[in-house]
Amino acid sequence: MTTDFCKFLTDVVSEFTRADVIEEIKYRRPWVTTEFRNLCKRRNNILKQRKKKPGNTFIHAEYDLVCNRINCIKKTLKAEYYNRVLTKATNNPRKRWAFLNKITHNSDYPPTCTVQKLTINNESLHDDSDIANA
Repeated sequence: MTTDFCKFLTDVVSEFTRADVIEEIKYRRPWVTTEFRNLCKRRNNILKQRKKKPGNTFIHAEYDLVCNRINCIKKTLKAEYYNRVLTKATNNPRKRWAFLNKITHNSDYPPTCTVQKLTINNESLHDDSDIANA
C-alpha cells in the first residue's frame, strides 16, 4: 500500500514539475570572489538596517567601514586579475590586445571613427587635411 502511494506520488510530482537543469551563474566580473560577494551581501544587509534606523550612528559607521573595505578589496582583486591575465598573454600579442580592448571597451566603437568637425580658437575646421594638421 505505501509503495503504491509513493510511486503514485512520485509519478504525479514528476508529471507536473519541470526538470530544468540549473546552470551556475557566471559573473561578468571574473575577479569577484566568494569573500567579496559575502562582503557585498553584508553591506546590503547593513544598508537595510541603516534605512530602518537612520539615527543609529553605530550602524552608519559600520556601513562606511564595510564600504571602504569593499572598495579596497575590489581594487586589489582587479589589479591582481589584470596582472595575472596580462602575464599569461605576454607571449601572445593577439590575446594581450584582445584583453586590453575588452577592458577598455574599445570594441564598443567602430574601427573607423572620423572627426567631422574640429573647433580651435573659435575657428571651425571641416577639411580632413586641416583637421590632421591642426
